[in-house]
Amino acid sequence: LASGSYLTAAVLRRPRGERPAKTRIGAGRVPVELAVSGVEALSGPGPRTTVDVLVTREGAVAGRGSTRLVAERVPLLAVTGQDSAGPGGEAAKVILAVTRSQAIELVDAEAFARKLTVIPGRPR
Repeated sequence: LASGSYLTAAVLRRPRGERPAKTRIGAGRVPVELAVSGVEALSGPGPRTTVDVLVTREGAVAGRGSTRLVAERVPLLAVTGQDSAGPGGEAAKVILAVTRSQAIELVDAEAFARKLTVIPGRPR
């Protein structure tokens, strides 16, 4: 398609017999992208790669924060970037296949918690 050409339905249509790649994330799951730490411990996404997601929150009193397991053995779909060294660096991003309720809790944690960390999950 040449620069400046018109986009028509025929140009956008898939050739016959060509099917889009299917991403199987499992019934009842949705993909969610999160900025996390801990990706250096992962071997990378694969058909059976799972992670556990930990959320660390600040406490009302200094030094009284807590870390808890929010999502266990969730499929890892992709990893983008790497952890940066030093404070204030951009965290790596992961795309996980989670349930809708887990997605809501994780997005909330990404916005309001101090840190999200992924660790390798137990094999299925």
